[in-house]
Amino acid sequence: MKVVLFDIESHYAPALLEEAMDLVKETTEYDLTEPEPGFYHCLSKQPDYHVEMSVKTDGTVTAKCHCTVFKRAKVCKHSLAALLILRDHILRSRRGKSKSKHENLLLDDVLRKLTITELRGFISTYGQSHSGFRAEVLANYLHLIKKPDYHHLLSDMTPIDKYGNIKLNRNNLKTVRNILSTLLRQAQQLLKEKALAETFLILEATIHHLNRLIIKVPQYQEQLSTELRFALRLFDALCHQTMAPRLQQSAITLAMEISSRDGFSFLKGSVPMLLAVEPFILEAKSRQAAYQLAERKTVSDLKQQVLWAGFVMRWRRLWSMKATGKEVSRILQINMPDIIQEFSRQTEYEDVIYSLNATKASDYDKTIVRGMLQAGLRAARQTGDRGLVSKLAYELSLSYLDREAWEILNEVDVESATRVLRVLAEFYTPGSDEAADQMLLHGWSLTGHKMNYSCD
Repeated sequence: MKVVLFDIESHYAPALLEEAMDLVKETTEYDLTEPEPGFYHCLSKQPDYHVEMSVKTDGTVTAKCHCTVFKRAKVCKHSLAALLILRDHILRSRRGKSKSKHENLLLDDVLRKLTITELRGFISTYGQSHSGFRAEVLANYLHLIKKPDYHHLLSDMTPIDKYGNIKLNRNNLKTVRNILSTLLRQAQQLLKEKALAETFLILEATIHHLNRLIIKVPQYQEQLSTELRFALRLFDALCHQTMAPRLQQSAITLAMEISSRDGFSFLKGSVPMLLAVEPFILEAKSRQAAYQLAERKTVSDLKQQVLWAGFVMRWRRLWSMKATGKEVSRILQINMPDIIQEFSRQTEYEDVIYSLNATKASDYDKTIVRGMLQAGLRAARQTGDRGLVSKLAYELSLSYLDREAWEILNEVDVESATRVLRVLAEFYTPGSDEAADQMLLHGWSLTGHKMNYSCD
């Protein structure tokens, strides 16, 4: 159907228009999107209908509904209702821009007339009676005073009942997130200005508060994870700066305190705080405390057991730590394949090789061993260890008939690659194993050697 958008009423019967207007009143849940300029989708959830609209430069609009009535009559109450919704949307947006521009000009004019004393007096009075406004002002400018207390600011603006329980809901969650975002943007600016101590004060308070909120009100974890991810990214960037020893120690304390909490969880896509402060952990006592925390969490935190076990293996390699209990060793043995794969995903190739050397192939299924060897081969190639590349590629190609591994072996050690082919040719009779036949044919064709092996 095609109609002039601002003259819909003159094109259709009053009965149909009345039915469409009733539908507009009933439409309580809908999305009006503009994927491309001039093209709109009106998708209603309650009632259920979907109308596509195309607005032309001459003011006409074409509407298409997906209901059976429209397919038969080329017009329906859904399409008319969507046109009315679109017209109202366009009128509102036009009025809003004009009104907003006028209000901004008026506000600028008033502010120019105000004196500093009058403005300070208004902000002070208004801030005392409006907690949201007061929190916004403090979030933006609290860093200007000598000893800013961000912990008090965050705790003051979080709704808590008389029993000390956090009372977050959809209405006040937005305010809390806005204050946190403002603080984090301020921390980002301070970090650019190399004000490291001031940056840390903000990050310490926000990371503490965000982890507390996520633990206390887990139903809003997904929303709060946005601010936490931003905070952790800034914390990692801060730890890459040249920090004073006292600030380094404060960062270690923060990372240890947050990570040791019950209910703590690693945030996907973010660098763990313990990994960010790892270069600062130099004292034997601090290393022992971090390692014991990782071991304790490996046993108690079943949901994140692999990640904590990864810290245990990593710090054994870096700090030469020793196991303190049989339970940890048992857990490591069970989870070692997953630990190696996790290290491989994180591109921690030295840890992959160390963990692989600590395993016994006889403890695992052949398929699992193959996956670990492949991860080890990738790590060895990245670290440039040709000897280990040759060893792992030889094992994969001989025991698992891995053609890719054999090609890698042929690149670094032609003699060993040829030996693999000869051993396979002696062990497998032609036609007994299709994978062996394919590998031998592929291998001999690449090496150019003549073979006495036929698989008809």
